[in-house]
Amino acid sequence: TAENVQEAKTFLSNLKASGGTEMLAGLQRLFDSAHDPNRLRMVMFLTDGKVGNENQILEQVRNNVRDSRFFCFGVGRSVNHYLVENIGKHGRGASSVVLTGRLDSDNAQQEAVNEFYGFIDAPVLTRPCS
Repeated sequence: TAENVQEAKTFLSNLKASGGTEMLAGLQRLFDSAHDPNRLRMVMFLTDGKVGNENQILEQVRNNVRDSRFFCFGVGRSVNHYLVENIGKHGRGASSVVLTGRLDSDNAQQEAVNEFYGFIDAPVLTRPCS
């Protein structure tokens, strides 16, 4: 609704970023949370910066992926490509990196969003192959 859109815009305009990127704690919370085993859980990562503990993060994804699919989308000049690409790979999903310079063109922002939605819109496989 128009009210929801306005509420989201107000919320986002009041956000203040501080500190660094903390993915490991978020992953642990995700894996500790309840999940309906009859549904495919889709996990989306959006990151704009470098993350130093990528091996710990990737180990968490590899060890706990089970019935989830991870989609990682990196935006910016300092994106950790190794991390973004391997979250998609080990999370049995997909990944993409968009450089900041590309976002300066007229249609690049919309193209980046469309690419991301293309990843998550219709998963092809919902169960691992035996």
